[in-house]
Amino acid sequence: MMGILQWHYNLNNIGSIYKAMGEHTKAGDGHPDVATSLNNIGSIYDAMGEHTKALGYHMEALEMRKKFYNDGHPHVATSLNNIGSIYNAMGEHTKALEYFMEALEMRKKFYNDGHPHVASSLNNIGG
Repeated sequence: MMGILQWHYNLNNIGSIYKAMGEHTKAGDGHPDVATSLNNIGSIYDAMGEHTKALGYHMEALEMRKKFYNDGHPHVATSLNNIGSIYNAMGEHTKALEYFMEALEMRKKFYNDGHPHVASSLNNIGG
């Protein structure tokens, strides 16, 4: 019998495949896990040096997360940070800074100044 975690993992992978094929309805766009899958796909493309593809997936994850969380959630801040990192890698430092600053402000709403996520945002801005 398939455990719930294995079932969820398989469902997530199936959704990612449909998403890559452009079949968004079958991908299950109505669930936050889809945004997480988009984020993960974007991270893989970023690691492969395919920043333009990565940016598209991270932007889509950001828009989806904004719909789910009304712009105020740590996952939204993570998406903002990821997009800033991609712009930075692409040499678009002004855009990167905009996203890093927005991520920092959002993270400050959820975490204290000593939290690692706040420190990471500050490092991205100063780095």
